[in-house]
Amino acid sequence: MEDPYLDTQGVAALTGLTESTVRNHIKRAKKNRLDGAVRPGDMPPPDETFGQSPVWKKSTILLWRSNMPGRGVGGGPKPKSRPE
Repeated sequence: MEDPYLDTQGVAALTGLTESTVRNHIKRAKKNRLDGAVRPGDMPPPDETFGQSPVWKKSTILLWRSNMPGRGVGGGPKPKSRPE
């Protein structure tokens, strides 16, 4: 079974994200790895680099997307309690 490589455009097409969002995921995950603060849902490092272009195997991206936490997990301020 073939496991093709995907560039940022291919990752965007596969996941339904925009290329800009994919680039933001790449940048955030790279910074988190450098800071030693890898977070659940961070985009995995590229499987290969062709020139200066990172690429991922399709299976890597599918696994990443299937293990991402849901929207809003762990983020944002806690809701204010309402007086009774």
